[in-house]
Amino acid sequence: MAAIPPTKNYELLIDEFIRYAQQHLTTVSGIVNTVSTYPPANTPGPGIANWQGYNVEPPNPSTTTVSTEEIEMTDAQLLASEEATLEGADINEATAVAFDEEVVVEPATPEETENVTAQLEEIEKQLEQEAGNTPDPPLTDEEKPKNDIPKEPNYKSKLKVPNELVLAMRKYSVGRTPLERAHFLAQTNHESGNFIYKEEIASGKAYEGRKDLGNTQPGDGPRYKGRGYIQLTGRANYRKFGPVAGADFESNPTIVGTKYFADTACLFWKANKLGAKCVDSSTTTIKVVTKRINGGYNGLDDRIKKFTLYWTDLQKDNTLWA
Repeated sequence: MAAIPPTKNYELLIDEFIRYAQQHLTTVSGIVNTVSTYPPANTPGPGIANWQGYNVEPPNPSTTTVSTEEIEMTDAQLLASEEATLEGADINEATAVAFDEEVVVEPATPEETENVTAQLEEIEKQLEQEAGNTPDPPLTDEEKPKNDIPKEPNYKSKLKVPNELVLAMRKYSVGRTPLERAHFLAQTNHESGNFIYKEEIASGKAYEGRKDLGNTQPGDGPRYKGRGYIQLTGRANYRKFGPVAGADFESNPTIVGTKYFADTACLFWKANKLGAKCVDSSTTTIKVVTKRINGGYNGLDDRIKKFTLYWTDLQKDNTLWA
């Protein structure tokens, strides 16, 4: 079973046990050794009683994941998203731009496709160049990522990872490699204040009238304020992500902060194909991923420190949080 941090939410413990039991324990049974100190006449003293608790069908593996094709961006959409990132847009703003009807049309000819691919490669080079030219924050050697951590048999990590996030990562196939897992967990940990905040503290009035986020009706700012481990913001993004998660975020936005706070982080990651950015453990790559999420490099020192912690543990045991 996955390690679950100390919690008073007993439902997490029960859910994780049920998931594990369904995958690995199709039956629970055993034997009880019995003995009677004063057996009645013609009754043997020692004995064995067989028992069996339950019998369940293992889950169909295909039902443990969901299709994210609806939100995975085309190259044309990625180009629009990354262009917005270069201009300082955060992941909500860049995602909303990418899914705008005016930019989602696929190029009709091979020449246009080739042109979009070339533009996308150029934008990615610019993002990498900007990240490389951005100075690293002052960090100790212990706080910087290393790649020579030896494996440790039966290693138990003490790092905090909410069970809901691990389950969402499995559901949306996020973190297929240990390296991607380290980047994803570091970013979500930072964005949520050590997995504490599932909803933006501010009222959301600052987003009122933000047509670029789809906030076109009075009250949309507070109604669709940031929620989730990577904060989902704006009516357009709530409308887009809800159906993929299997809920109506647009009509019932508060459930993002109470039930789907881990799902939305994974959906942002999948939509923008951020897993492809996780090519190594360098601070340059951490800065590229940070820029795509934050629109800048706010909290870079903390993001690097958190990445170092997760990457260190994942080298010791590359199956953690898989």
